[in-house]
Amino acid sequence: MFVENYRLETHGSIMAGGDAKLIPYPKISAEDWQVWKMFLPVRSANFDRVATRYLKEESLHLSYGIPYALTGEVQKATELFDKIEVWRKRDVSKDPIAVGVLDGERYLIARWGIDKLIPFSTIKKSCSVDPGVELCHRPAWRDGRYHGGRTVSLGHVLLEGQCVPA
Repeated sequence: MFVENYRLETHGSIMAGGDAKLIPYPKISAEDWQVWKMFLPVRSANFDRVATRYLKEESLHLSYGIPYALTGEVQKATELFDKIEVWRKRDVSKDPIAVGVLDGERYLIARWGIDKLIPFSTIKKSCSVDPGVELCHRPAWRDGRYHGGRTVSLGHVLLEGQCVPA
């Protein structure tokens, strides 16, 4: 198992408000978030601050596939964010990420996978999209059945309401 923890001990964004705290995780830009969502189109977990307090490390690992090496980090991160999301491919073991969300902004908490993790620069090159291009999202169909949610059609864009090849 390969894991990457993105906690930055010396850097961070300051949260607004009376209890200003540093956010020790890198902020994900809008452009990079578009790439992450193309690469990892399935949000498999969505924890709010209150719900995560009651989840034990075993539950995070067994129910949501978060490695034991990162369950403590995810629990710590819940104190800083409104919610924590886990995004992955359809194959559960393929390079998922944990993302903290605060006031609509996303921060990268951790990443893991069975195989060596693909560098983000490589992911970005393979998922490049021109700024301002709206991606085509279609209902998620597999095996001839609707499975809920929506999926990004790679290589396609939305043009006048139609999904067309880019």
